[in-house]
Amino acid sequence: MSKDRKESDELISIGDLVRLVDDEDIQVGIGLVLEQKHDNRDAVEAFSNEHPDFFLEEIPEFLLFKPVYLVLWQGEAISPNSVPVWMFDTELTIIKKES
Repeated sequence: MSKDRKESDELISIGDLVRLVDDEDIQVGIGLVLEQKHDNRDAVEAFSNEHPDFFLEEIPEFLLFKPVYLVLWQGEAISPNSVPVWMFDTELTIIKKES
């Protein structure tokens, strides 16, 4: 298995296989990065408009404008309906880089 991304300073890219940072034994599953967005400002505003009861204060501000990754997860632990999930860089570790 590759070094932890935080140790090697590798950036996540489309096509990479990833796992959750705290899932060292890969019990939750493996994800495939499908898309990357560098500026979430529009997504944050759209989400706020669609979910007025959700408080963005629950997400640290420094994450709101960092890259996010659309990840398709194997297994049902994260996405039981097989819909890709947007995730922050701080939640993911690279298992294998796309060659």
